[in-house]
Amino acid sequence: MSEKDLTITYEDDCRRVLLAGRLDSVTAKAFSDEVPTRCSGEVLVDLSGLRYISSAGIRALVLVDRTVRVRLTGATGLVAEVLEISGMDKVLG
Repeated sequence: MSEKDLTITYEDDCRRVLLAGRLDSVTAKAFSDEVPTRCSGEVLVDLSGLRYISSAGIRALVLVDRTVRVRLTGATGLVAEVLEISGMDKVLG
């Protein structure tokens, strides 16, 4: 996986989505397009493998949340800090 990659893994009939890599302007559209077409209802998005998230990545999470109820878990380091500063840890927590 290169620095610009995002890996999306689906578990438990799409009730859990694991992200690894980067959720940024390069990968956000693929994420926001793919997850709502594969999942429905509520989805637990595990960010433990995410190394970086940008404002485009946060926007993608919000866009997905409009269709599929998103709950976040596992954010660490810089990703957790960005989510906390933006308040998204409370909105999608």
